[in-house]
Amino acid sequence: MYQNNISFWNAWRKRFCSKNLKSSSVVNGVSGKENILKEFSRHLSQVSQPNTHNADQKYERKASQAASTDHGTVRFIDIHLMHE
Repeated sequence: MYQNNISFWNAWRKRFCSKNLKSSSVVNGVSGKENILKEFSRHLSQVSQPNTHNADQKYERKASQAASTDHGTVRFIDIHLMHE
């Protein structure tokens, strides 16, 4: 576990920190390398969640409906379409 912890922080600093910055000793109210690692893991595990039941079918149906109403024309993509 200790080696993985060191590897994690080395990779994190290499990717996101400039050479002059030091790592934080407190993140979201927790301190200590192990606790901060757990906090990052907890947060990052919640960032991407799998689709809900039948979500793929729902979006496939919406895409098919949009394609059939456009009669082969390309729709202009705007923020409203992105939200839809």
